[in-house]
Amino acid sequence: MDIQVGDRVTYIDKQGKKCIITVLEDKGELCDCKDNPVSEILKIERPKYEVVEEKKELLTEKEREFLKDMCNMCKYYNNISLIYFTEEAVIRFCNKVFYVIGALDYPNSLNFNNIEKGTYYTLKELGLEEK
Repeated sequence: MDIQVGDRVTYIDKQGKKCIITVLEDKGELCDCKDNPVSEILKIERPKYEVVEEKKELLTEKEREFLKDMCNMCKYYNNISLIYFTEEAVIRFCNKVFYVIGALDYPNSLNFNNIEKGTYYTLKELGLEEK
C-alpha cells in the first residue's frame, strides 16, 4: 500500500478496535502509537492541501536594488516615506507630507510586474526599509 507522511489511516488494532492515526514519519512500515505494526488497514485518507496564505515578494532583487539606489540619491534632499508607481512607467519618491522629491522613468529591463500601478507603497511594504 502507498502510505505517505500526512495520510490519515483507519485500521484495526490487536484487540479488534477501530483506530485512526496520522502518519507523522516514514518508518518503512506503519505502526500504531505503541510501535506495534498495523496489520489490517481499513482506509487511507490523503489530505488535499491548498495555499491559504503565501507571502509574495513585490519586487525582484534587481528592482529592489534599483529603488534602494534611487532612495539613497533622494535622501540628500529629504527623507522618503512613500513611493508611487504611475501608469506611465514613472516612479515618484515622496516624503511624509506628500511632496514629490523626485520622479524618473524606470529602465525597460525592470518591469515591476507585482506592483499595482497608481498605488502608494511604503518602504516597508517594498522591503526597502533599513534595519
